[in-house]
Amino acid sequence: LIGILISTLFINKDKYSEKGCFFYFLDLSCRIARLFRLKLSLTKIDPAPIIEMRRFPVLAEDNSDIFTVYAPKDFPGI
Repeated sequence: LIGILISTLFINKDKYSEKGCFFYFLDLSCRIARLFRLKLSLTKIDPAPIIEMRRFPVLAEDNSDIFTVYAPKDFPGI
C-alpha cells in the first residue's frame, strides 16, 4: 500500500443524509493485483505528551470488506 496512510476526521452526511464521521484517503494505491482487506485503527493523538510518547492508544479497530485490486490492463472499466 502506497500513499498517505493517516487521515483526519471529517463530519459530513452519508448517502441517507445522516450525520457521520468520515476519513478520506485520497492518495492510496497498490502495486499488486489481488484481493485485499484493510485493517483500520482509530487513535487519538494528544499533542501535549507527543514528545514523551512513541505510541498512542488504539480506541477502536475494524476490518474493511474484501476488495479487488486490478492491474491496469485488466481493470473492468468505469
